[in-house]
Amino acid sequence: MRSILTILILLTLTLPADGRLFFRRRVYYRPASATWSTGIRADDQAACQREADHMARYHIRGHVFGLIGRFEGCGWGRGTPGTCVPYYRMTLTGDAMATASNGTVYRVRSWR
Repeated sequence: MRSILTILILLTLTLPADGRLFFRRRVYYRPASATWSTGIRADDQAACQREADHMARYHIRGHVFGLIGRFEGCGWGRGTPGTCVPYYRMTLTGDAMATASNGTVYRVRSWR
């Protein structure tokens, strides 16, 4: 009985900051044409553009800087690439794209 209690206490102390061990924030891919309520903020838009430009300049396929807003999605491809989106209802606060020298388009979106 003590060993089970000790394991439960240790497991509780080592949980991630959000307190979820098995169920992480759920995200799914949504195409670029998806509609969202928008409330574009100048600071989030500038941060998204800065990150998209950096991704395009160095051909980075993934997140570069820290989190923008409460959720951030990035994507790359041809045309208008889609990005990860939050599973729960949020407002789109930034949406920026940049094109690399090889024609790949990089996109960064932020939500709050």
